[in-house]
Amino acid sequence: MLTSGTPCTPAVPSELRLDPTQPYLVTPLAPGPGWAIETDLLSTGSALTWLATVLLDSGSVARCAELAESAAPEDAPVFLPYLGGGEQGSLFDPALRGAVVGLELRHDRRHLARALLNGILMESRRCVAELDKAGAAGSTIQVAGASATMPAFRVDLADATRHSVSMPAGGDADCSAAGAAVLVAQAVDGRVIVRSPQSAGSALSPARVDPDESRAVRWDALAERHDAVRAALAPYFAAVDREGDGPGQPSPC
Repeated sequence: MLTSGTPCTPAVPSELRLDPTQPYLVTPLAPGPGWAIETDLLSTGSALTWLATVLLDSGSVARCAELAESAAPEDAPVFLPYLGGGEQGSLFDPALRGAVVGLELRHDRRHLARALLNGILMESRRCVAELDKAGAAGSTIQVAGASATMPAFRVDLADATRHSVSMPAGGDADCSAAGAAVLVAQAVDGRVIVRSPQSAGSALSPARVDPDESRAVRWDALAERHDAVRAALAPYFAAVDREGDGPGQPSPC
């Protein structure tokens, strides 16, 4: 499940394998028993809300996503989306910060919205790739969160990750909130059985999006450009971090 409102990409492996060389977190499952591995970005939906506020005087993620849809991914500048202070999805670098590189006079707010969405997709792609290496990502990504309700976002995510993408049946974006409510109800009275349409056993929406290889290859080029900009700016971020007090270690969700 990838949640775009809260920045978390968890997966449940077939068996627990602790490996200190792997860039993901290992956490116990709330219902238990069992474990999940996570790659947690620090700002996804919150970054889109921030940009919507800046560009549109509104915190509407949907409106920001609509803006992004009107610009081609290749036409946007590179936006490093580390707006939460650092990155712990797979890089674990607390010094990284947000940056926009490649701005031109032809760019407008559509391109900025598209650039941020590109950046989020690139980081999500990286996280899914790490889960793939661990053999835990599976073939289909379930998504939730405000931006995940946008069909164009799911198409881009499928192409960028080369995984099928689907939402829980009903298309409700508030899976995290519903799941938390279920856990609280069970904790208050273990005899109470609360069933939620967003539970782990829910059927997937029939509107599944499958990756298209003819579109996926362009995301390979965008990922290469994204990573090149990050690598070029990483020494600058590290130097600024050393000169100041430093942002501190990001907390895992």
